[in-house]
Amino acid sequence: MNTRLMITTLLLVYILLTPIIASTQDFDSVIAEYIARVRRLEAKNVDTTQVVELINEAVEKYQEEDETRALQILGEVDFLLDSLERSVDQVYYQYVFTKAITVIVLALIPILVYTLLPRVYLYLWFKTRKRWIVREY
Repeated sequence: MNTRLMITTLLLVYILLTPIIASTQDFDSVIAEYIARVRRLEAKNVDTTQVVELINEAVEKYQEEDETRALQILGEVDFLLDSLERSVDQVYYQYVFTKAITVIVLALIPILVYTLLPRVYLYLWFKTRKRWIVREY
């Protein structure tokens, strides 16, 4: 019975430590994957400054050999990247819509100036000179 408990304990410890050991060995590949995901998001004009700062902090913690804190930060990074990837289409469509509206407004400015400026000028001219009296000499 004692050996059974010892084997169960060792198995449980092995199962619990395997992800941590595998995570520390694959730290570089995880960082590379996160950076690739950040680049894809930046290509769609998503603000990823917070994610980049967290990745930088995780790398610093890993270099300081605080691997548990680095893995915690990477968990936060993964959560943030998932939430940003879910909203990427909305952000991209909003960006495209904003650019389209900007182009339309800039294209309409010369047309509006061409059509409205003479009318405004004549209106103001008549308004300022309506009380003038014309005399014959």
